[in-house]
Amino acid sequence: MSSEEREDLKWSHDMGNLHQDANMNRDTALTNTESP
Repeated sequence: MSSEEREDLKWSHDMGNLHQDANMNRDTALTNTESP
């Protein structure tokens, strides 16, 4: 695997983690606003 391909994999992996964090934060915010 070339170093460029590795960079692409790392980048998409990082983006996936950011996306997951955003979803978790949104779910947490939704839960917090729904509970009394």
